[in-house]
Amino acid sequence: MCASELKALADELRKGQDGAYRNLLLLDCNPAYDLPGDLEFVGALEGFRGAGGTVIHLGLYRDETAGHADWHLPMAHAFETWADGTAWDGTMTTGQPLIDPLYAGRSVLEMLGWWTKDERSAKEQVRAGGPADGKAWRRALHDGLVAGSAAAPLQVSAKALPAPQFGDLSATPADGIEVRFMPDRHIGDGRWANLGWLQELPDPMTKLTWDNAAMMSFATAASLGVEHGTMVRLSKGARSVEVPAYLMPGHADGCVTIALGHGRTAAGHVAGLDDDEIEPVGFDVNPLRAHDSASLATGVAVEPLGKPYPLAVTQDHFAIDEIGTQGREQRLPNLVKEGSVAEWQQEPRFAKSAADYWGKDSNLWQELDPETDDRLYKPKHKWGMAIDLSSCTGCSACTIACQAENNIPVVGKDQVIKGREMHWIRMDRYFAGDPAAPKVMSQPVACQHCEMAPCEQVCPVAATVHSSEGLNDMVYNRCIGTRYCSNNCPYKVRRFNFFDYNEDADQPGNEVMKMAANPEVTVRARGVMEKCSFCVQRIERARIATRNEDRDSRIPDGTIETACQQSCPTGSIVFGDLMDEGSQVRKAHENPRSYAMLAELNNKPRNLFLARIRNPHPAMPAAAAEEAVTHG
Repeated sequence: MCASELKALADELRKGQDGAYRNLLLLDCNPAYDLPGDLEFVGALEGFRGAGGTVIHLGLYRDETAGHADWHLPMAHAFETWADGTAWDGTMTTGQPLIDPLYAGRSVLEMLGWWTKDERSAKEQVRAGGPADGKAWRRALHDGLVAGSAAAPLQVSAKALPAPQFGDLSATPADGIEVRFMPDRHIGDGRWANLGWLQELPDPMTKLTWDNAAMMSFATAASLGVEHGTMVRLSKGARSVEVPAYLMPGHADGCVTIALGHGRTAAGHVAGLDDDEIEPVGFDVNPLRAHDSASLATGVAVEPLGKPYPLAVTQDHFAIDEIGTQGREQRLPNLVKEGSVAEWQQEPRFAKSAADYWGKDSNLWQELDPETDDRLYKPKHKWGMAIDLSSCTGCSACTIACQAENNIPVVGKDQVIKGREMHWIRMDRYFAGDPAAPKVMSQPVACQHCEMAPCEQVCPVAATVHSSEGLNDMVYNRCIGTRYCSNNCPYKVRRFNFFDYNEDADQPGNEVMKMAANPEVTVRARGVMEKCSFCVQRIERARIATRNEDRDSRIPDGTIETACQQSCPTGSIVFGDLMDEGSQVRKAHENPRSYAMLAELNNKPRNLFLARIRNPHPAMPAAAAEEAVTHG
């Protein structure tokens, strides 16, 4: 519904018996929480009910709107029911249930059918809207879409647009601050707020977890007397909210940006539930919004409150002190290598310009090459990975896919503040250049599976060992939790289980929680070290399938996709066998842009990065700042 329709609906509900409605059916929505505050929709609902109206809510959760409804009906999850829809190009899509409904829920289709006295099941309704031919219908179920159902493309022409005219972008509005509202990058408008995975996933830019904050530039914060990590009050007329401040490099002056979706009071046991006295996660800023400009509020007064607020930010973990931070900044050009197109064209191997390589005789012991050395057992594979920083956007899809695949627990805000997050893939974000207009660099870092792994050299019980195929394995039932390996890892990608995060999994009534775990990956107990395994369970699955098909024991390239590789929207991650000369990962390792992180330590990692190549348009401000970081 558009803004005017929402306003008309709220006004009509306030009329009660004098209005046009007697019943209000709310399908899979939460207007009591996420509508702009000036609509005062909760008051409209209560006034409607008080005048004899009936409010019926269909939803997955007993959320804020369910608390103001006469009837709350459980909705079936998308995996539990039949559905249909259309893609962006008009292609008809079909969805079918993967499991039986866990809680006897009903889909929106079934609810509407019941309301209109349509006794057909959801499957029958979807079937009626699909192809009439039975064979075509079965093909649509198999493919998930109806072939040839896309809308015909239209031939359009556009007039030339005039050049944009910009005013003084650094000027602060005279009547106050401009506040921009945006959906949270992970929990959206709040509908996924009760998912601990998403709450603990660091924001790609702020690296903030379990919270939202008022982002502003350093100049704006200085003019307002606001300090990073302190509370501020944002007021617009009689409406106000209090949120912590986050000083963000590169943020525009004279405005504030806040993510929506936080501050839920009836989301669940993760994000906030009044009945259990669980404090809301983050801050609800919807009261500051107006229905006619829901994504923007102008003329907002900002009042610094001075009260500190703990922000769970992961970017500065492992930075022990100021000297360590300075050392990391000095080492940054060797961690995230990048260059301009001109630099790359002049020297294609610029990423290898540093003293990255040691000689074969530089080690304390002799290395064995499985391809050439005469050994009792010659491995058939040599697993490796490559990540192209030119296409990596820092979206963190790889981090959350790894968490889902490998049963990685959620530790909570307090533990994240202590540096105890459990993600096996850390998405680093760096700024370079002028803080007012910096360049941003992202780099996913997981276990590098080093050939000369420093973690293996210090483990007293051989819990971390090297496999014949080059994997840095963890033997959990040997680990005694000394954490020597974590201390000796220069990449800081090993995680320690301080607490038993799965202690409730075996309790009666937690069958659904067990269903969330991947049965092919062990659930780790307290007191063991864990880290990236290159999705060894997928490697073994492919190995077994290859043998069962009576093929050659070498697994074909592309058969195995790690979870991070499978989820990467830009295809930045490739994985495969380095012994296969035609494999994608072999070609990536041979690319002139490839380099090893901290190669000067002679760890010889199996995970290489491809240096980022920047090519900004000459008219963009980034082009002028291209020389801020150089790796020539």
